[in-house]
Amino acid sequence: MSKKLIGSVIVAVVVIGSGLVWYRSSSNSIDSYEVVDGEVFNKTTLVGTVKANQDLDLGFEVSGKVAEVLVNENQFVEEGTRLISLNINDLLAQRTQAYANLREAQSSLKQQAQQVELEKTRLEDLKSGGSSQEIRVAETTVDLRKEELERAEKLLEEGLADNVRALESLIDETRITLDSSLNQALSSLYNLTDIQFAVYPQADSESVRVGYHKALAAEILVGIRDSERFRTQVISEAKGGLVEKLLNTDVNSSDQSLELLRELKSGLNEVSNAFLYFSLDDDVSEATRSQIESQKSIVASEIATLNNLEQRFLNTLRNNQSSETNLRSNVMVAERSLAQAEADLKRVRDGADDNDLRIQEIAVEQANSLLESREARVQFENGRIQSINADIQKRSITAPIDGTVVDLEIAEGEIVSLSERVVTLQAENDLLIEVDSPERYLRFLNEGQEVEVMLEAYPSDTLVGVVVRINKESSLTDNVPVFKVDIKLEPGDLDVRSGMTGDVVLTLEEAEGLLINNIDVIRENKETFVNVIKDYDPFTIEKRKVRLGVVGTNGMVEVLEGLSAGEEILVNGSND
Repeated sequence: MSKKLIGSVIVAVVVIGSGLVWYRSSSNSIDSYEVVDGEVFNKTTLVGTVKANQDLDLGFEVSGKVAEVLVNENQFVEEGTRLISLNINDLLAQRTQAYANLREAQSSLKQQAQQVELEKTRLEDLKSGGSSQEIRVAETTVDLRKEELERAEKLLEEGLADNVRALESLIDETRITLDSSLNQALSSLYNLTDIQFAVYPQADSESVRVGYHKALAAEILVGIRDSERFRTQVISEAKGGLVEKLLNTDVNSSDQSLELLRELKSGLNEVSNAFLYFSLDDDVSEATRSQIESQKSIVASEIATLNNLEQRFLNTLRNNQSSETNLRSNVMVAERSLAQAEADLKRVRDGADDNDLRIQEIAVEQANSLLESREARVQFENGRIQSINADIQKRSITAPIDGTVVDLEIAEGEIVSLSERVVTLQAENDLLIEVDSPERYLRFLNEGQEVEVMLEAYPSDTLVGVVVRINKESSLTDNVPVFKVDIKLEPGDLDVRSGMTGDVVLTLEEAEGLLINNIDVIRENKETFVNVIKDYDPFTIEKRKVRLGVVGTNGMVEVLEGLSAGEEILVNGSND
């Protein structure tokens, strides 16, 4: 822009036909500038909010009681970090037993492999005949097999005794647990009844399901029927159902224990179902709501305890059966080995015939068959250990990505259900800024397009963003339809966080050509003009019609027709 001082006395001559005006002045300064080539941009800004591109809701593949919560909300964790774990004591006990079974199976496999080699050697000995040395060896083998049989029979006796003691111990524990859980079940039933009449003083359609499940629970626990609207005093006076069974039953067998466990668990499940069907209006007190939630947790804990005890029962029965089968199998093997050793001694002494050879060949085949069976058992026990380890893994939640812990919904000691969300992990350094775009700007937006982003927290820094998603459907903001647009950020070294706000700069139009200041444009009757300086002595301007193009947000406007590069434009107001 230049300022030029023009001559002495003001003289103005207007030539109507040409649109020329002459000025002379001894005091006024004239502001003007040359028309030059340049770039012009028409931009707008859209206000947006930073959010995480990826929020992972995490839960357990199994239900159980929370043992450890190892992280806090807003804590950053690396991929593979353990976040929350459930109680695994029962699985650890099963794994210990499985490892013991594996060791036993591996030992049996090793013994059977030796037995196969021994049977093969015997077959070769029969084919070659016996010497005095072989007779002595056969006699020694008979003595060894007798000792092995005695050991196997003793181990069977001790193993059966151990199995009985283990089952008796579990039955004793079950008696205690049944008494404790039944008392808790009755207490929860009484609480349920009190809450039922507090929330539903009169029978109505909303109370039907609560009463239905309460009646089922009462029938199981105390043997009273049709008790949908019975009060606590009536229910507490009943002495049938499980109460009567436990008073009159001497629980001394696994079948009785399992039957009573399952019946009590069924009663608790009905109590739990009744609590789930409470429909609470706003006038229900916080104390009542809290009592309902407390009872839900107590009942769920009791059900989990009974589930655990039932599983231990089944595992003990299975392990006892497996142990007895193995011990009896070892006795049978020892008996056959002794019989074979005695037969071998007889054959070595008396000499072998074709029938003896065939018998020994069959013995080799049987030994190989038993070897395959022992190998299969080793594989089975290995598979069981792998299965238990997989179940242990399911009881821990680990971070699948680097991220920040948000919405931690669980605490130690609580009961979680299958697939229940307990924590959300927000991806680290994977951020978007979400803006609401009016429909008039959609034609200027494309996926993959780069845009400028300026965050409120860092006003002097400009970030690069890439459009990654444009919603196909609109939503209403202040009753105006807008389309949500997600723009991926590259924050670099800046500490950009979810929830920050900022502006996304969107280029609507751009052009390259002759530029003038938009403020210097004269608009009359839908036409546009500028004052072009024709001469300085005398000072002469021409009001010239121009056709304009892109109007930039920086105050410049593109000239399509009417001006040439190098011409000078009078700044509006400079000669006022």
